[in-house]
Amino acid sequence: MEKTLKVIRGIKLAGVIKDYAIGGGIGTMFYTESFYTKDLDIFVYPKLISGLVRLDEIHHYLKSKGYRWKGPYVIIEGVPVDFIPVYDELTQEALKKSVIRSFGNIKVKVFSPEYLIAIAIKTGREQDLLKVNRIIKETTVNRKLLSSILKKHHLKYDLK
Repeated sequence: MEKTLKVIRGIKLAGVIKDYAIGGGIGTMFYTESFYTKDLDIFVYPKLISGLVRLDEIHHYLKSKGYRWKGPYVIIEGVPVDFIPVYDELTQEALKKSVIRSFGNIKVKVFSPEYLIAIAIKTGREQDLLKVNRIIKETTVNRKLLSSILKKHHLKYDLK
């Protein structure tokens, strides 16, 4: 995974994307114990061309480095990676307010637990709601901040 994260950091350093942060299941694992997840979700600020979101620069860059696709994922150093453009105000805010965490010898940007929770609640899938409970039980969550995020984005969840 560390090699994969170095490649992703290289995409930003090469100017192919403006910024990125890890979300989803692997983002959750920065705050909880490990569990199975099929891919690494990388939320990105892609470059806009004529107002359209374009991921083809990411694809061209990775293809030039020898990486290939398997279904919807780019396989980077053996890890399936899903590049997700920030798609609404919540994910844009989560990316802007992401935090720096260590993974081995590399520093990466990760959504904070409060934003991981809010995004999971908004998505509403059972697997995402399980992540919410894990995060709340296994890490320190700033409940005041979380409540503020949920209120701002019109989301409801019983935080118990």
